[in-house]
Amino acid sequence: MVKNHVSWRDGASSSLFLLTIIFLLGFVARLVNITAESVWVDEGFSYWAIRHDDMLRVIINDVHPPIYFIGLRIWAGWTGISELALRYFSLLPSLLSIAVIYRVAIEIQRLRGASIGYVPVIAALLLALADMEIYMSQTIRMYTWHVLWVLVSMWFFLRWVRLERRHDLIGWTIANILLLYTQYLGLATIGAQALFILLFMSNRQRLIGWGAIALACLTFVPWGLEVVAGQTANVGTGFNVPSTLASLWAWRIEWFTGQWALTLLLAVFGIPVLIYSPTQQVKQVRFPHQSNVLVWGWLLLPVIGAYVLNFYTPILMDYRLTQITPAVALLIALGLGNLRGKMQAFLVIVIVVYGVTTYDTPRPRPPFRLIGQDVAHYAQEDELTIAHITPSGDWHMVYYYELLMPEIKRESLRQWQLERPDSYQDGLP
Repeated sequence: MVKNHVSWRDGASSSLFLLTIIFLLGFVARLVNITAESVWVDEGFSYWAIRHDDMLRVIINDVHPPIYFIGLRIWAGWTGISELALRYFSLLPSLLSIAVIYRVAIEIQRLRGASIGYVPVIAALLLALADMEIYMSQTIRMYTWHVLWVLVSMWFFLRWVRLERRHDLIGWTIANILLLYTQYLGLATIGAQALFILLFMSNRQRLIGWGAIALACLTFVPWGLEVVAGQTANVGTGFNVPSTLASLWAWRIEWFTGQWALTLLLAVFGIPVLIYSPTQQVKQVRFPHQSNVLVWGWLLLPVIGAYVLNFYTPILMDYRLTQITPAVALLIALGLGNLRGKMQAFLVIVIVVYGVTTYDTPRPRPPFRLIGQDVAHYAQEDELTIAHITPSGDWHMVYYYELLMPEIKRESLRQWQLERPDSYQDGLP
């Protein structure tokens, strides 16, 4: 078991106040403009699934597991189907992730045998301002839940590594089950944990740890056998990029921002642990292999896995890699944690000012809301309102038709042909 006897209460007196400010900042960043863009095709599918009488069959034919859709359906039953209500279901877990990454960063510092300092606070701040996380928190999709379960899994895993308590082992296993049933690529994060167990834990712990991972994966077997094998044909949405280094290089701004030269340098600077003397001089440099393997594996394994799989099925898309967002925040925070005094404060201020004033990943969408409003203006109660968009689905237009014209009959031509082909020819006026 990994143990150390370092004191970790540096800066604890002000952490609660700072976390409160960070939490409010993250909330405002996620709420502002949450309804600025129209619902797009993937969001429309989320709505289509939860409003469908046979939701499970719709999900089985999709490329994602069912947990998110079940939760969204329950949520929509309480809140209604406005854009704000449905997207708020993604905002909430994104806020919780800010709190959980703080706890994960504490465990990482303990694993490194380093003074905690302000690293957990900085990690929470970076995640609060992360463009990719903000973007996904404003969509009707499962990716912020994916990030939350990744963080919860890492927190319980690190606590089990340090304390070997049964309830941490159970919590880790449950989090991994939720992770797999929310987004398949969560398996890559579990892979980073399995690699850590292989390299750094005793035979007894290795047996227990791999057993917990096997149990989580076994619970996924029924869904995998029933669904996943038949979904590979549906994985591609036309938004994947080719598996080239140029594709990955283009994404540096999405995770490391327009200040990527600085933030990448800080991430690398966090690989060692700098030990300071009372006069703030560096007296020792250590390389904590355990934490480096875990956090860098958390970042690299999902990217490498998607990169390789993309040669066989179109899966390399930025939003499917959102589980690396907290790993990036942690690595940059570790780099900042190796600095002291004015230099640390100055760079934190620079990153915060840039993060607050600049949004590096805007994704403007077609004005589907305006189209829906135009249709609602002209539609008559006795008419059939039709949605048909090629080559993607019509789900987002059906959403606006049902939101704006709940009493008027409406149909998606695409779904009508796919789901009820026998009635299509005779049913279409």
